[in-house]
Amino acid sequence: MKVLNLNTVSSIRSTGKIVNYLHEYLTKNGHESYVAYSFGPKIRNGFIIGIPFEKKIEALTARITGFQGYTCYLGTLNFIEILKKIKPDLIHIHNIHSNFLNYPMLFEYIIKNKIPVVITLHDCWFFTGKCTHYFTQNCYKWQTTCKKCPKLKKDIPSWFFDRTEKMFNDKKRWISSIENLAVIGPSLWIIEEAKKSFLKDSKIIETIYNPIDTNIFKPRDATVLKNKLNLNDKFIILGVASKFSENNGLDKFIELSKIIDKQTIIILIGGVDNKNILPSNIIHINETHNREDLSIYYSLADVYINFTKENTFGFTTAEALACGTPIVVYKTTANSEMLNDANGYEMTLNKELNDIISIVENIKKNEKEENKQKRIDFVKKNFDKEKIMKEYIQIYNKILKG
Repeated sequence: MKVLNLNTVSSIRSTGKIVNYLHEYLTKNGHESYVAYSFGPKIRNGFIIGIPFEKKIEALTARITGFQGYTCYLGTLNFIEILKKIKPDLIHIHNIHSNFLNYPMLFEYIIKNKIPVVITLHDCWFFTGKCTHYFTQNCYKWQTTCKKCPKLKKDIPSWFFDRTEKMFNDKKRWISSIENLAVIGPSLWIIEEAKKSFLKDSKIIETIYNPIDTNIFKPRDATVLKNKLNLNDKFIILGVASKFSENNGLDKFIELSKIIDKQTIIILIGGVDNKNILPSNIIHINETHNREDLSIYYSLADVYINFTKENTFGFTTAEALACGTPIVVYKTTANSEMLNDANGYEMTLNKELNDIISIVENIKKNEKEENKQKRIDFVKKNFDKEKIMKEYIQIYNKILKG
């Protein structure tokens, strides 16, 4: 089997990790595997797509014209030449909305050459006009067609024009024209949403959870790190993101820092635009792609909080559970699929800070070692990397059979 995975990044962040896991698994099991990506660490049989000046032009023209993914002609032409040379049996498409592809060229080549495709819905972009999520906007126009977009100036913003109806219709036409298409969602929630869209007619449409490497993400001795940060006898709240903003609760963490007691510390791992806004009881750690280091921070924490309301899976939440750490999440989108009596706690919209204070006290008094093991077992049962890889290979084989 000859498979090409296509994604914005190669082996970093959540989607990059998944692509790398697939790439390694395919190679190890005797298949021919390739990865095409816009940026990230170099990998064996990997190809960087795009020309830097074209990417900048795409980013600018998308904002001016409202059309996103309609430039990048030369970069996509080069990519198509790679496809002609490799002749993959199947293309697995992950996230591609990052100013590096010409969608009409790519999809027309796929359709013309009848290449089987697997799409993983790491967000909602594939069945909307432009947005990656819509839950907080309470916008469900995508079930029929997109127009008058409430997120026009968000995600990849358009300064002047609303082209979402045109982009929606193009996307629908392209994707619906792929003869052998499998649509995979990393949660039950995202697949139920996709079934309300034009993706419902795909040959295969089902859930495969994202993989967690439990050889990496497991309970670790955090004594050295705790001493280094001078956190002995402190209760530690942890948050992790590529970049913190209001969308994933930076403002909430700052508000929380004002009402927690002196024995409680917040650690935030990820980008923060203005670190000066962080109070003294928030320790900031830059984004890290070192998974071993990250697992030590998860193990160090007494509780992991994810303020994101829109999740198709919740990668960092699952990683925290794999390390035995209880979680606090909103019961929205895919978050509820991580919750049970042992795993953690639900916080209520607009009452989250009071909820967290109560949850912290509850964990201090009632946290049991047996719950820690139940969280680890939950991740191994549902998100084990080997299990997930086998499920993807089964999908590949099914879609190749037509």
